[in-house]
Amino acid sequence: MKKAENNNFPRTVDKALRMLDALAEADGPQGIYELGKKLSINKSTTYRILRALFNHGYVIQNPQTAKYELGYKVLKLSHSLLKKKGVREIARPLLEKLAKETSETVGLAMLDDNEVVYLDQVNGGEVIRLDFRLGSRWPLHATAAGKACMAYMDHEHAKRIMTKKKLKSYTEFTSTDPEEIFEELKLVRKNGYASNNGEFQREIKAVGAPILNADERPVGAVVLAIPRERFPEDMIPVFGGKVAFIGKEISKMMGT
Repeated sequence: MKKAENNNFPRTVDKALRMLDALAEADGPQGIYELGKKLSINKSTTYRILRALFNHGYVIQNPQTAKYELGYKVLKLSHSLLKKKGVREIARPLLEKLAKETSETVGLAMLDDNEVVYLDQVNGGEVIRLDFRLGSRWPLHATAAGKACMAYMDHEHAKRIMTKKKLKSYTEFTSTDPEEIFEELKLVRKNGYASNNGEFQREIKAVGAPILNADERPVGAVVLAIPRERFPEDMIPVFGGKVAFIGKEISKMMGT
């Protein structure tokens, strides 16, 4: 009997984890039949696993529809992980992966009030390397990290940032027109990444993608910065796609 239980246990755990994944990816609450059909698990097994997950708080059930969705216990686990590891430790392997893949400098910036603060940097293999100056605070409207964050903010919040006081111009490429910036932010949301063409530091071009929390609010950004002379325009979508992918991966690990 004991041996049979040991053999069955991994399969049951696998099914439970697959159910949690399916609920996380679903557009809304799922019924027993539709969830079981999606995962090719029979109805009685689906019911037993869902009730076990329900009893432990990992799923909740709508009393009107009897359908299930993720419970707050899942969010509690992600919060516990973040407290223990921190976003810098979570993001570091992915930053290293991007730096190795592109041979360029990759940075991690966190949103703090109306600025971004750089917490980490990984250098690529190029001889000429850039420095984010860890701990430095950079403006939102003139940086790839800042624009990536603003694009995913509540519209009124972003509007207050850009109209509270006159935006500063850092180079001849800096836009200080709120309406012009808002149009650019629409493209950022469409593409999944922001770009910076020498707007904060004339000699640097960059692309950045947002890091979102469980509420899909921006908490920071991952940035790839390259000297202007080796960053042609036709590479912006290529590098932009790479940072967008890494940003999404970090967001997933943070519980989005």
